[in-house]
Amino acid sequence: MLQFVQRIHDRTRVWPLVYVQASAIGQIPQQVWDKCGLWVAQYANMLPTGYQSNPWNYGAYGEAMRQYSSTGRLPGYSGNLDLNVFRGERWQWDAYAQGDGAKRPSTPLPETTAGATGQQTANTGRQCVVVQPGDSLSAIAARYGGTWGEWTGYASGDPGLIYAGETVCRGATQQTATGGQRPSGTGSLQVTVQSGDTMSGIAARYDAWPLSSWSVPSGNLNLIYPGQVVTYAGSYQYQSAGGRAYTVRSGDTLSGIAARLGISWTQLTGYRSGNPSLIYPGEVLYY
Repeated sequence: MLQFVQRIHDRTRVWPLVYVQASAIGQIPQQVWDKCGLWVAQYANMLPTGYQSNPWNYGAYGEAMRQYSSTGRLPGYSGNLDLNVFRGERWQWDAYAQGDGAKRPSTPLPETTAGATGQQTANTGRQCVVVQPGDSLSAIAARYGGTWGEWTGYASGDPGLIYAGETVCRGATQQTATGGQRPSGTGSLQVTVQSGDTMSGIAARYDAWPLSSWSVPSGNLNLIYPGQVVTYAGSYQYQSAGGRAYTVRSGDTLSGIAARLGISWTQLTGYRSGNPSLIYPGEVLYY
């Protein structure tokens, strides 16, 4: 199977969704899990049913997509239908569908810093790029310049393991929280915006309130974009050294992550949605 999905990626630059019945999930190699989302088929029964947003055992296997019926009924069609739910948002579906061909900015996003008056000014000596599906540091370096070793900020700490949605940068900068580990001590806080972030979500993740103490490049707290850096003006107490972090992968669930780490899912914090059933690839959880 690994050779099969690798061949698809080599030909199309897309890592496919792998369709599998729930009873056969254990046959999927870990290397395939690491690259591909799972499309899991499992039915509560064979009775006709309409659309369900939260079908039986939904998310139990960390799947990206769930097929919950082969006897579905929808208006306008009189026969049986396979009914499915994708466990994500539009931008995540686009990332699966477009793969390495996903639209990228023509130039790297400049990192921004807050000036003394609150006006945002670009630091042209630093480049930041939001990682796209299928990216590698060497590919990013080839597109945007420098060597792969100059690009930093990936959550895993392993240059061979970067995740779509996180931000990597090259050049000098101030201390910025990009996801992997939070530095210890007290000081100002800067956060690189990830896909799906909101300012209230960022404030909740770092327990940095009030919202009025945050500054953003647009000047509007409701208007932020992935790759930008937002700044908390107050004094911030970082978590102590030794805190551990986990970067969410495609198809992950809190219960699945907790089982792998040997902890309770309630010990995992930092998900942007505030809903333990809704986590996103690329975001960083702490425990």
